[in-house]
Amino acid sequence: KTPEDLIESSKDRITPECPHFWECSGCQYLHTSYSKELDFKKKALYQNLKTIISPEKFEGKITLHPSPSRSHYRNRVQLHYDKKKEVLGLQNIKLKKIIEIPHCKILNNDILEKVKTLYKDKNWLKLVNQKNKKDSQGHIEIYKPKGKRESIAINQNYAPDGFTQVNQIMDHNLKEVVQSKIKLLTPHQDENLLDLFGGNGT
Repeated sequence: KTPEDLIESSKDRITPECPHFWECSGCQYLHTSYSKELDFKKKALYQNLKTIISPEKFEGKITLHPSPSRSHYRNRVQLHYDKKKEVLGLQNIKLKKIIEIPHCKILNNDILEKVKTLYKDKNWLKLVNQKNKKDSQGHIEIYKPKGKRESIAINQNYAPDGFTQVNQIMDHNLKEVVQSKIKLLTPHQDENLLDLFGGNGT
């Protein structure tokens, strides 16, 4: 289905800020407000929790922590390339093609500038050919660890220092929330703290 197939638009639908939204698989909610996105995610969380916990144990007890910014936060991106088609971007599995994203709205400004540099005059093609002329497909990872300059890695599973939580502000907020909960639970040895936030980036 495409936007053209819609018979009637929802009153919550807005024009996506990002020009790549309808083809790119990187974002799912930019066609609605951020508050509505949070509402959808909260409902999805409730539905998942209901499969393992009785609703009365969590309904009305979940606190949302909205991000101060919906855009320009991501400090890492992995772009796939196809040298034969001369295309670089994010993979859209459904469309079975790579979508170019030179104006991505979720990349932080430093990462976005690097991305724009790669797109300019197809500099990415020259870069991957310098590394390996044999492989026609692969990926370029651009990342910026906290306190360091942005870096580029080509065809590595994860670049050194590349696996970091992509939203540094929310990662910091998460740590503060978890630390405050631990302090509250310390006197109560029969209480449990469930950490559902995976990844060695934290």
